Amino acid sequence: MCDSSQSAADVLIIGGGPAGSNAAWELGQAHHRVILFNASNDRLRDPDVNAGSTRPALDLLLHSRRKTPDVFHPFRQEIGKESSEVSVHNQRITQVQRLPNGFFQAEDDVGHVWTAKVLVLADGAEEILPDIDGYDTCWEQQRILTHPTEDEPRSLISSCLAVLAVGDLAELTMALHTVWQARQFAASVRVYTHGDEDLARALETRISPDARIAIQTTPIQSLQPGSDSPSQVIVHLTDGSSIVESHVYHRPASQLQGPFARQLNLELTESGAIRISARVPYMTSLDGVYAGGDCASLGQRTLFKALAMGQGLAAAVAARLERGNWGMPTILFSSHTMAAPLFDCLIVGGGPAGLAAALGLCRAIRTAVVFDSKSYRNPTEHMHNVSTWDHANPHDYRLAARKELTEGRYNTVTLADVALRKIWKLDSGEFEATDAVGKVWRGRKLILATGVKDEIPELPGYADCWPKSIYHCLFCHGFEERGAPSVGVLAIGPVANPKPAEHLSRLAHNLAKTVTIYTNGNEELAAQLRPSIEKDQWLTLDNRVIKQLHKTDGIPVRVELDDGTTKEEGFLVHAMKTTPRLDFEHNLNLELSAQGTELVASPPFSETTTPGCFATGDCGMAIKAASMSMSNGSLAAVGVVSQLAFDEKAK
Repeated sequence: MCDSSQSAADVLIIGGGPAGSNAAWELGQAHHRVILFNASNDRLRDPDVNAGSTRPALDLLLHSRRKTPDVFHPFRQEIGKESSEVSVHNQRITQVQRLPNGFFQAEDDVGHVWTAKVLVLADGAEEILPDIDGYDTCWEQQRILTHPTEDEPRSLISSCLAVLAVGDLAELTMALHTVWQARQFAASVRVYTHGDEDLARALETRISPDARIAIQTTPIQSLQPGSDSPSQVIVHLTDGSSIVESHVYHRPASQLQGPFARQLNLELTESGAIRISARVPYMTSLDGVYAGGDCASLGQRTLFKALAMGQGLAAAVAARLERGNWGMPTILFSSHTMAAPLFDCLIVGGGPAGLAAALGLCRAIRTAVVFDSKSYRNPTEHMHNVSTWDHANPHDYRLAARKELTEGRYNTVTLADVALRKIWKLDSGEFEATDAVGKVWRGRKLILATGVKDEIPELPGYADCWPKSIYHCLFCHGFEERGAPSVGVLAIGPVANPKPAEHLSRLAHNLAKTVTIYTNGNEELAAQLRPSIEKDQWLTLDNRVIKQLHKTDGIPVRVELDDGTTKEEGFLVHAMKTTPRLDFEHNLNLELSAQGTELVASPPFSETTTPGCFATGDCGMAIKAASMSMSNGSLAAVGVVSQLAFDEKAK
């Protein structure tokens, strides 16, 4: 047993794959004492020992069925021969813990222990295979491609590539990305949605009929290896039919291979990978614990990325060893931390504007934290007017944008899914935020992307019909209901004015044969409108008082008037009053616009009346739409980055 600081190694590395082996080699060359454990991952063992089990990890990493899982066996042997500082062990580590002296201890399945100053997790990931009969057999026989170019490109050019849109690929965003990626390498693509009719319809609306992409909605009964080629798969459907596919693509979801992240209570990303610090390369949420390779990048798994991570790990660990100080552990970014690291920017709001601002900060290599309370305005099922995302689910967009920020090539943004209860500007000019669980965050700049609150009119039934059947913007909504016999415009609240009432009516006429303006008994407004609309045969003015709005099973709304008559409208148009959403205590000197619908923010970068504080998206713009919020968020990021650069010059 090695539990004293005198006998402890410098580094324990769990995982003998590309990241772990490369890190061990680099650290050994720098004369650090390293213990490398290789047997923590079954899939890196000799293929003869592991025959018939799961697919070799390196085979997956290299995107080629022709590669073998023992690629790194001679490399590890060479490490042991060339570097006296590195010892390679095949023991299976089952338990890791941090000792009271700040060191780390690893224990194998028979009770042997090893101790070191720093712990590196490079133990890989494992696939979660879908519950389809025969899938596991095809997977073990390496008939399922995990990358469109995994096979020889020549064999794909003139053939069809089948895509199994199940598991993670059943998400619309992932399915579309995969299908278009596959189409680049195959003459045609067939997508199996495995009975998911909603996914099939969503794909059909986004795929051109001449794109040579077919969608098969019938559920899959089983997969069977074919006999004509090593890659052939026979897809049996529940309707009794079968389709012979020469190439089948699917990338199963992944999960952490070992239990060590759970044992150390490390924070994870949304996909389940170990979260890496935005400020310290390859550092996890616990000081002294580093992670690299598949376990830190479940969605981006390639050999070359893992090898690069190995080098990065070695450099980061070497820097930590130089620093020393092995006292009590420091939690870097968990919800229980007492320390408040200084970010370049705090971004309040995880919608289109906030996410766009975060991406801009990533591009400038600036650190930021995005606070997302998960409460969004107008919870509709579709977003529009966003190129490539038109008619997509906003949730899918946010999910893809979040992954882009944290699981791709960027590592300077932290996502905090928590509401804030207080934001304070300090005398130093920095901003301090306290979240709902009491954690304190500090930032040099502040971006408010909080959105707005809709003030529901006191009209009976209005709340029941909003937002499904009452549209505030006819560019965002209405196209899907085009051709309606009649639609109505509610000339109440902000629309109880001749100009907006007529404007919305004429826009609505593009989508309906006739339009009715309901003034709800406002005689003065009716008198002002009549001269402008009296020549329009398609436009009717109804000055009766609305008694109640009644929702239906679909989109149409029944308008009940005070005289007892009712009329069904295809949908209603109304822009209600909005106010900026600031659901936290603050000392920010913010001003509202004259209309009270947004914060005063100076163009083009949207800085508010509080220096260093920016308001972007709906809370800082008169026109509120997703596409404009994205653009506005990007501009706010430019403003923040520019200010930071000149602040640093002044110092």
